[in-house]
Amino acid sequence: MDSSQKNDIEYRVRQLEDKESIRELAVHYGTCVDRRDGEGLRLILTDDIRFYFKNGGLDLNGADETIDFFVNQLSEVSKRSLHTQHGHTVDLDARDHDRATGVQFGHSEGVAQDPELGVRLAAVRYDDVYRRVDKQWRISERCVSFFYQVLASNYLEDVASNTPVRGATSLPADL
Repeated sequence: MDSSQKNDIEYRVRQLEDKESIRELAVHYGTCVDRRDGEGLRLILTDDIRFYFKNGGLDLNGADETIDFFVNQLSEVSKRSLHTQHGHTVDLDARDHDRATGVQFGHSEGVAQDPELGVRLAAVRYDDVYRRVDKQWRISERCVSFFYQVLASNYLEDVASNTPVRGATSLPADL
């Protein structure tokens, strides 16, 4: 094996390792949110993260604000949650080896603190920007789009409606 082949193999292995590290962020994110684990979130978010909903309603800036939302504010309304990740594509930036983008799909379930409010179900798409900080990949931007966000008790009716994103204002799907 000549040096160019060796370098090519090393480069390709490094790319695979980077993509796998980034994909693991998605699982760590879901686990940390479900456990309300602020320390764990701090390890996977950049200090200047932006976390927002595409259709509005939430726009968090910085790790402190984002962690406070998931650890404290979410706990006030949600007894427990489950985030399940599905397909995840990662595109490494050819010009900046410490930057990547990705698209990931998932579902979440949330049980309200108030039993009268029931269980919420959501199908989501995350459009992400990742940045390597201190040799570790982290999420630096996460845009959440909803296909639906509904009460489990109204699932069939709400998902089939023209406004399957339920909240203070019902909205169309934004995927």
